[in-house]
Formats: sequence, C-alpha cells, structure tokens
Amino acid sequence: MLMKIKYQKWAIAMLIISALLVILLFVFTDPREVGLFGILTVIIAIYAFFVAGFYLLSKVFRRKPNHSERRAIYISATLAFAPVLLIILNSLGAVGIIELVLIMIFEVVAIFLITKRAQ
Repeated sequence: MLMKIKYQKWAIAMLIISALLVILLFVFTDPREVGLFGILTVIIAIYAFFVAGFYLLSKVFRRKPNHSERRAIYISATLAFAPVLLIILNSLGAVGIIELVLIMIFEVVAIFLITKRAQ
C-alpha cells in the first residue's frame, strides 16, 4: 500500500513539473534559437507529462485491484509514446492516415505484449 502511494506522489510531482517545464519553454524560448537540446528537452518533458497522466488515469479507472504497479507503468509509458511520436512526425511534415494507422497498430501490439507478459 505504501509503495502505491509513493508511485502516485511521484506521478503527480512529475505531471506538475513537466507541465510547468513545457509551459515555461513555450513561453520564454524561441524554437529557432533553442537548438537541439531545447527541442529534446521539450520532447522529454511532454513524454514525462503523458506517462504521469496515463499512470494517474490508470489508477482512477482501475477495474481489477490486483494489477501490478509495474504493469500500469509499462502501459502508461507505451501509451505516452504515441503523442510524442505524433509530434515528431508532425514536425517532419509526415502525418497522414498511414502513419496514424501504423502508430495505432504499434500501440495495440505493444500493449498486447505487455499484458501477456505481465500475467
């Protein structure tokens, strides 16, 4: 029980810190001047935001209380990769129907493998 509360506190802290970092970077920097390190920082902060958000959502909408924390973290990390991948593809100008379908197929296969392995 204590471990679950610890993970939730870390997730809330990560959600708040990454949201503030993304907001500060968007408000106070120019994408043309920030360079590769700044773009990488934004992508990592957005990924951390979605990982924490999906983890907390999985705790709110949990159906079976016997699911492990590790499984919830793995699924959250997998789901958080899709928005980041869409942002990266959009910056390259390569978002289309085929890419969206491929990302959905990747997510379904990855979550299927995680749920099968975690049983």
